[in-house]
Amino acid sequence: MKTNLSIIAVTVALIIGPSACSLFQSCPEVSPYFSIEGLETDHMKLTNSSSIGEPITTGEIVEWDKYILHSYFKKSFYASTKFNFGGSMAYALSCIESGYSGSEVGVESLYLIALKDYNLAYQKNDTLNNIINIRDLNDIDEVYSLSTYIGENNSGIQYDSFEIVLTEAPEGRVDLEFELVYILTSGEVFKERTTTISLRN
Repeated sequence: MKTNLSIIAVTVALIIGPSACSLFQSCPEVSPYFSIEGLETDHMKLTNSSSIGEPITTGEIVEWDKYILHSYFKKSFYASTKFNFGGSMAYALSCIESGYSGSEVGVESLYLIALKDYNLAYQKNDTLNNIINIRDLNDIDEVYSLSTYIGENNSGIQYDSFEIVLTEAPEGRVDLEFELVYILTSGEVFKERTTTISLRN
């Protein structure tokens, strides 16, 4: 009988492949949703060697069309407040990270504000929403409009981070600071002021 059970186990492993490991190991219980508690940003840049983005060093001057404002949420995790299929057993067969289902609260609006003069058209305290796009973190070659991002995340935010890119050049070389305002459908408002970044066209 033990031999037969061993044969069955091996057969299942061969059929299912790598996912079979989750059938024979205990995975930690995870909470599928994240709750947004704050907002943070990092200055990043695109390089020839990587399309993911690399950190910008202090004092570095970056070409404006290579610049990325990487934005991410401070968050906590919880189980669904709407429904729960089977409690912890719902997650027992998948060793995945908490927050995989996103946030149950959506984004109402988002604003990127220039805290210093950007160019002749966009001065200090102007909103830059007309000259920004959002980079898709699942497909880093895909960039879409701010309105598309809000539309796709209005009923629930899918991912715990996003990236903003600029579509219009600054005036020559400029030292900039931004304020990012993120408003949830619940009415909560999160603000983050960036450190100074030097951009050139």
